[in-house]
Amino acid sequence: MRIMFITGKYPPEECGIGDYTQRLAQKLSRSGYQVVILTSVPQKRQSAINERQNNGIEIIRAIPQWDFKDYQVVLNEILKNKIDLVNIQFQISFFNYHPMVTLLPFFLKLRRHTNRIRVVVTLHELAGPVTWFFPGQLRRLWLLPLIFWADAVIVTNERDFFLLHNLPFLKRRIHYIPLVSNIDVEENIDKQAVRRRFGINDDEILLLRFGFINNIHVNFVLELIQAINKLWKKGHKVRLILVGGVDSKDSSIVLSLANSLGIAEQVILTGYCSGQEVSQYLGSADIAVQLYPDGMCGSRTTLLATMAHGLPTIGLKRGYVPALFVNRENILFVLRSTPEHIAKGIEEIILDEALRERLRRKSIQAVRGFNWEMVSKQTNQVYAELLK
Repeated sequence: MRIMFITGKYPPEECGIGDYTQRLAQKLSRSGYQVVILTSVPQKRQSAINERQNNGIEIIRAIPQWDFKDYQVVLNEILKNKIDLVNIQFQISFFNYHPMVTLLPFFLKLRRHTNRIRVVVTLHELAGPVTWFFPGQLRRLWLLPLIFWADAVIVTNERDFFLLHNLPFLKRRIHYIPLVSNIDVEENIDKQAVRRRFGINDDEILLLRFGFINNIHVNFVLELIQAINKLWKKGHKVRLILVGGVDSKDSSIVLSLANSLGIAEQVILTGYCSGQEVSQYLGSADIAVQLYPDGMCGSRTTLLATMAHGLPTIGLKRGYVPALFVNRENILFVLRSTPEHIAKGIEEIILDEALRERLRRKSIQAVRGFNWEMVSKQTNQVYAELLK
C-alpha cells in the first residue's frame, strides 16, 4: 500500500510538524507501507529534489509556492507514484497561507480517475488561509472544504476534537490521535558534564524553555527574562537556558534585554539542537517554563517533552485545559504571563521540595502512554478502515 504525506516542511528544516511527519513515516514504513513525502523545494533552490532514505521512504521536494499553479505538480506526483492514500499534515503557515491545500481534497474528488485515492487530513491547527474577504476568526470557514471533502480527519488535541466532533457531516470521520514528544529520553545523562559545559555551578537552579522562538513578542520569552531578574534580586541563583532555534533578530532582542538588566551571563541560547542534545539539556535542568499564547491546548510536543523527562513544568492556564494536566500534581499553572506571576511560580517550585518531587514523578506518569507505538497503531487503524 502506497501512502503520501503532504507537508510544507520536512527535516532537515527546523519544524515540529516536519519532525512528527518523519517519525510517523518511519513507523508506518516498518509496518509495511510504502511511504512518499511531498514537500517544499528547499530555499535558495529552483529545481525539485528527489531522494530515497535507507528505510525506503522517498522524499520529493518539488513544491515552490503551494498556490494554484502548483496544484498540477501535486496531482502529477500523486498519479506518478500510484498513491493509494494521501495524508495532508495541515498547518496553514507552512503552505504559504494559501487556500490551494484546503481545496486539494475537493480537487481530487473532481477527477474521476483519482476516485480510488483516499484523503486523510491531520489538523495541527484550526486556522485557514489569509484572504482579503475572510479576516480574523472567519478564516476558519476556509477549513470547511478541507474537512468536508476529506475521507477522514485526525485532530491532535482534545480542544479541537470537541469543537469539531458535533459537526453532523464529520462525526463518523473524525479521529483523535494525540501528539507525542519528538524527543527520545536519553539514558544515563551526565548532568554535571552538561551543566559544566555552560559554566553552571552546583548551587545554581537551571531553568529551561524548550521550543522555537519565532515571534519574540507573543511567546513570553521577554517576560521570562524579566522574571529571572526578579528572582536574582530576591537572592535565588537561577540561570535560564533557551533550547531551540531562534532567528538573529529575536536573539538580539533577548540578549539586549538580558544585558540591560545586568543578567546577560544568566541567559543562554543554544540555537537549533539535535534530539540527543535536547534530551541532555532537558535531563540536566531543574525546572521548565513552557508558556504558550493558546494556553494548555495539548498540541505542544515541547511541553510533552519536558514532562516526559520528569522536569517540574510551569504552564499558562488559559482557555481549554485538557484533563491530562492537573494543577500542582503534574504541572504548575500560572494564571497570567506577567514577570511577577512567572517568578512567583518558579520560586514556589524552588522552595517547596515536596511539590517539586511530586511534579517530577507525576509528569512522567501522565505522559507515559503517549508514545510513537500508540500514534502509529491508531493511524494505521484509520488508514486500514479507509483502504478496505
